[in-house]
Amino acid sequence: ALPNTGTLVNGDQVIAKVNIAADAAGGIDWSKIVFTVNKTGPVILGAVASDWKLKLDGTEITGSISTSSNLALAATLTGTVTFIPSAIQQIGAGSSKTYELWTSISGAATDESVTTKIASGATAHAQSTASSSVAGSPSFVWSDASYNTTAHSATTPDWNNDWLIKNLPTNSQTSSL
Repeated sequence: ALPNTGTLVNGDQVIAKVNIAADAAGGIDWSKIVFTVNKTGPVILGAVASDWKLKLDGTEITGSISTSSNLALAATLTGTVTFIPSAIQQIGAGSSKTYELWTSISGAATDESVTTKIASGATAHAQSTASSSVAGSPSFVWSDASYNTTAHSATTPDWNNDWLIKNLPTNSQTSSL
C-alpha cells in the first residue's frame, strides 16, 4: 500500500512501492527497474530529473532515472520511468526489500489520478553478457549470481530479463484526488 493511502497531493510524494524478494535458495541482484506511469489529467510529475528518486528505507539510492516521455507536460498522459542504480542492488536469500518511487507533483486537481505499475516487458528469456545488455525490453533486470558466485559483477553473463518473473506485471497502484 502507498503510504499516503492513495491520495494525490501536490509536493514530493511516493507514487509506487515495490517489494523485491529472494527465495530461501539464494539471493538475487538487480540492476534496472522500469515503472509504467499513467495520468488521467494534466497533473505535472517530475518537472526536472532531480524530482525523481528511488528510495529504500527512506534513503535515496544513487543512480540514474530517465523518463520515456516528459511527464511534466500536462498533455503527456503515459510514460515510463527507468531507474538504473549506480551499484548493483542485492537482496539476500530468504529476505526482501521494499523500494519507493518518489516524484514532485504539482497541478493536481479534483478527479485526477496517477497510476503506476511494473509491466512485463520481455516475451522470451534472453540471457546476456552483462547487466547493461539484457535484451527483450525488460522492465526488470536481475541475476542469481550463478555464473561465478565469488566474482559476480555487472559484467558476468548471468543477467536476465523479466521473462516469467513471479508477480509481473505488478498490481497497479493509484493515487487520486
